[in-house]
Amino acid sequence: MDVSNRRLHVRLTQEAKIASEFLLYQGNFRVCGIYQRSKRLPSRDGSRS
Repeated sequence: MDVSNRRLHVRLTQEAKIASEFLLYQGNFRVCGIYQRSKRLPSRDGSRS
């Protein structure tokens, strides 16, 4: 593997890592949002949980 291929591989690996971390954070925010909405919605019997 020559130097240019190695640099490209490192760059693509870093970009993939950033993308996977972004998806992880996005998923965490989505779960937190669903949890917050579920706490605000009254239950079916009319009481809050």
